[in-house]
Amino acid sequence: MKIISGNKGYFVSMPSRKRPDGTHQDVAHPINNETRQLIEEKVLAAYEEELKSKTAETN
Repeated sequence: MKIISGNKGYFVSMPSRKRPDGTHQDVAHPINNETRQLIEEKVLAAYEEELKSKTAETN
């Protein structure tokens, strides 16, 4: 997974593989939208917590 900063904030990009023709194919994706939202919430919450932790260390 990757966390990407988009126009509307951060979002989680699911794993994908680059094909020989340059396009990308999903390797794994959530079974439904509810699961996607749950994963995204948990991953982004952990990411935000880590950012706060790193900021606190540098101050």
